[in-house]
Amino acid sequence: MANQLELFKTIFQDSPNLAVLHLDNGMDEIKQILQKLVEKNDGILNYQNFKDDGGCARFKTKTRDYEYAILSDVLQHCEYKEKILKLVYHSLENSSQIVVICNKKDIELYSIKELLDRSNFLAINEIDLFDDHHLVVAKKMHMWDAGL
Repeated sequence: MANQLELFKTIFQDSPNLAVLHLDNGMDEIKQILQKLVEKNDGILNYQNFKDDGGCARFKTKTRDYEYAILSDVLQHCEYKEKILKLVYHSLENSSQIVVICNKKDIELYSIKELLDRSNFLAINEIDLFDDHHLVVAKKMHMWDAGL
């Protein structure tokens, strides 16, 4: 697992003042990686514990605040999947990435990709990195559909 987490870090580019939104449902290893990444880049991490929100992560952000949004073990437990993805979409800067991590037992890969597509995310790709979890990355693109 340690090697997989090291490879996971390579998804993110180092940039000054890195801004990351992390909606989490108990994946502490991912939280620790993101905290170190943000500290290294003098950035900010907006961490939202999905469990503490009673299963319906309520969060408020300004438009275009983040370069990355990470949803770790959230979508498969959320009743309002498209609403969450819409909020995340608007919180991302143009050309930013969303990273979705979901337990393979709880949700099909096709469902994740379809949700992202319906939420206007593009360049949707699975990265076969974790044994028990799907890892899907996608982009919010400038000038595509709702990307303005």
